[in-house]
Amino acid sequence: MESSSRSQVVTRGGVRSGSTREDLLEAAERVFARHGFAGGSLDEVAEQVGIRRPSLLHHFRSKRELYDAVEQRIFEALNEGLPELDAANSYAERLMRLLRHWLTFMINRPTAARIVLRNSSDLISRADNPVEFSGRTVESFTTIIDEGVKSGEFRPIEPIMALNILGFSILSFVCNADQFGTKRKYDILDSRLQAEFEDNLRRAAMAILMPKHDQSRFSQ
Repeated sequence: MESSSRSQVVTRGGVRSGSTREDLLEAAERVFARHGFAGGSLDEVAEQVGIRRPSLLHHFRSKRELYDAVEQRIFEALNEGLPELDAANSYAERLMRLLRHWLTFMINRPTAARIVLRNSSDLISRADNPVEFSGRTVESFTTIIDEGVKSGEFRPIEPIMALNILGFSILSFVCNADQFGTKRKYDILDSRLQAEFEDNLRRAAMAILMPKHDQSRFSQ
């Protein structure tokens, strides 16, 4: 008998507790991170949770609806943990708090990083409204850049240019650990590498945003 919506769910990995809907979302995040929207299979998602496809469709009427729910869940979690940015002393500090938060989140949830990165090149996944779920995340970054430029703390720059350089470097760091050959593999959970990457991220932000005479604002 298949699990009820609030009972324990038996999977290939053992017994997990929680609602079937939440377990489906977790499984779908893994499947879509691995295969993308087009390649992701509802049958594989259902199998991981220990139910059949018709039962999955009771919770999500289509693959599109399931994918949307996965993406919405990712960005809600990312934004819920957002640090207090307005309390920072400078726009540079606000930006680094935001980037550190993104980095920590993606390191701890690499499936989310892969889905976000896939969306940047997969026109099928969200062609009509690409920021339907990521809008607040994008806005939190671009607002800091816009206000930093207006204040004179940052040099004039298009916020999206800064987002491409800084934000997507985080996704690349998380997703590319195994993509440069065996000799160049790295562990994103290595605290030393995390610190090195964050330092280089700060240096990159300093280089593209700060007037040369005021780069001390991006101090560690």
